[in-house]
Amino acid sequence: MLAIAYYFLQVIVCSAVMMGYYWLVLRNKRFHQYNRFYLLAVALLSWTVPLIKIQWNRPQASNQDMMRWLYVVADSNSEMEETIQHKGFLWNWDTAAALYVAVAGLILLFAIKTLIHLYRLLKMHSCRNVEDVYLILTRAKGTPFSFFRYIFWNEDIDLRSESGKQILQHELTHVRQKHSIDKLFMQLVLVLGWFNPFFWLLRREMDMIHEFIADKKAVVNGDTASLAQMLLTAAYPQQHFALTNPFFFSPIKRRLQMLANNKNPRFTYVRRLVVLPLLAVVVVLFAFRNKERHQAISVETMIDNMVKTIVNDVSKIPVKGLEDISPVSYTLNKSYTVVIDAGHGGQDRGAVGADGSIEKDIALELAQKIKSMNSNDRVKIVLTRESDVFQPVTEKAQLANAQHPDLFISLHCDNTASTSTQGIELLIAGKEKAKDYQANYRLANYMASSLEGVNKLRGIQSSRKGIWVLQEVNCPSVLIEAGFMSNQVDMANLKSTAYQQKMAGAILTGIQQYLSAHENQTTFIPVDTTIGVKVKDTAAHPLFVVDGEKMGRKGLKELKLEPNNIDNISVLKDEAASEKYGAEGRNGVIEITTKNNQNKKVSNRADTLTPAEFPGGADGFSKYLGRSVDASIPVKKGAPPGTYKVFVSFVVDRDGNVSDVKAENDPGYGTANEAIRVVAKGPSWLPAMQNGVKVTSRCSRKVTFVIAED
Repeated sequence: MLAIAYYFLQVIVCSAVMMGYYWLVLRNKRFHQYNRFYLLAVALLSWTVPLIKIQWNRPQASNQDMMRWLYVVADSNSEMEETIQHKGFLWNWDTAAALYVAVAGLILLFAIKTLIHLYRLLKMHSCRNVEDVYLILTRAKGTPFSFFRYIFWNEDIDLRSESGKQILQHELTHVRQKHSIDKLFMQLVLVLGWFNPFFWLLRREMDMIHEFIADKKAVVNGDTASLAQMLLTAAYPQQHFALTNPFFFSPIKRRLQMLANNKNPRFTYVRRLVVLPLLAVVVVLFAFRNKERHQAISVETMIDNMVKTIVNDVSKIPVKGLEDISPVSYTLNKSYTVVIDAGHGGQDRGAVGADGSIEKDIALELAQKIKSMNSNDRVKIVLTRESDVFQPVTEKAQLANAQHPDLFISLHCDNTASTSTQGIELLIAGKEKAKDYQANYRLANYMASSLEGVNKLRGIQSSRKGIWVLQEVNCPSVLIEAGFMSNQVDMANLKSTAYQQKMAGAILTGIQQYLSAHENQTTFIPVDTTIGVKVKDTAAHPLFVVDGEKMGRKGLKELKLEPNNIDNISVLKDEAASEKYGAEGRNGVIEITTKNNQNKKVSNRADTLTPAEFPGGADGFSKYLGRSVDASIPVKKGAPPGTYKVFVSFVVDRDGNVSDVKAENDPGYGTANEAIRVVAKGPSWLPAMQNGVKVTSRCSRKVTFVIAED
């Protein structure tokens, strides 16, 4: 929507520049036909020029001022488009769109009403054919006027009189010059561009040009007295139709002055030729783009959008019960202490909502909900405060450490100048200041997965400035911004008991997921966090495959792909990605094929590699799993009904022996350990072959556990 608003702004500026030239150079000059078609061009070019995109390469060490100026303009346009694409704008776009459509519909309705009125006049009165036009005799107000080949004539005006003949000639000129087409076109422009004041000015000037042309044909030798007599032949009408060409069109003074102006303006052709450099300037101002910037943005935006598409669909940890208020209860072998910190307190009020709600009160209510809803006797919840008291952050850290906690969670609400910003954010201490960054990061990932169904998840961030209370506690810690008090929807949710209970249940589920995975020593693959990541799971990065070569995001950037060199892009998700790439594809895969095959050498090498295979192929492996996997293990451990997929990676040496078996993920309930056991105790594999030689390779396979409702 913001891009449309920016386009409308360009339309306004473009029309302003061209109408400024008309006003200063062409207005009230005698070349009326030229002015007529210039005004039509203004209406058309104002819409089309901002749509033109001309890619401009940066001049190489050019000393020409013009070349440098062109580059500055192109770079400014590209930067503005980048800002429009990647930044928001505080505005109620739904209201703006509704207002635009309502006003456009109203203008269109008036035009339709005028056409209906003309049709009724045509049907109610007699019609006379005069040469190539139709004469409608009537006494209707506003006559005489013309519309296409119809002239609506007032019966009170004598056609045989000198003035009557001149008026008829005036209207015949409108018909033969096809001025009605201009009027319909301008009406359409106003329907779509009513917001542009220069279009209203343009229509008024177009109406005057029509009258100048008709007056010149109707009055011989510029006889102003004759024109005045024509105007006084009948009284002024009391109504005016926007789509017709009425003879009594105001202002009369300009018509008389134009007819009396017999002097040809100096530099007539120079005035008209000035339009050529003007159009060139308009095109440069609105159409030029920096080609280098445009291409870089296009590839980056393209990849970012695909990554977001994949990451938003990835869910490595099965989350149950978010539709219910009660949290999922996990079986834990040890007892744990979790400190819940209700942010702020006492004179430290925290953020304040538009309705006067205070952050410290909401944080305390949420903390108390978490404690009251905890039903796992292996998890002890301790609050840093039970009432509205002030606690310095140093005191909170000391109080938490005195409990020898296993986890620390601080609850807060956010606030921002933008009322459209909404959702939940998670913050952890930065790498340089955290006592155990990887543990904090892992806790945040589990918590993010659990909170996903509560509200929009804005992502996990680490603070460069530091968060004292997270840095000083001697255990994994995370700060949860439960919502934005500046957003009406979030504010209503934060005050809702049902929302607080749902969030409390999700937080308790996330706590138990982390502790359960910690007990089972689930493999966790750390991934570097980028400050300000806005995805639900910052560990879930897709695999990139360019012309057959697997690489990470860093490798993709080093390739510096050009948009024009990309032949095809495919996105694989879920089972399709895992089936083709194994555990490496668990977070999705983006396959890119280039036209010039930049990685042809790598691709050819990969084509000669035959991967390791289970005896009997995929069917043989499935049958082996069917008779070897103990499917009752997750049932015995209390797993709810559902599907649990474990991606197992392992090494197959040149003799087919299997070693270094690892579970790349752990859905819990003993599924990962059982999958490892089954793969490790299986028969020897057929080793991988490269160029006819047996080689050692790492493989991956999926082991699925299905628990039915019964």
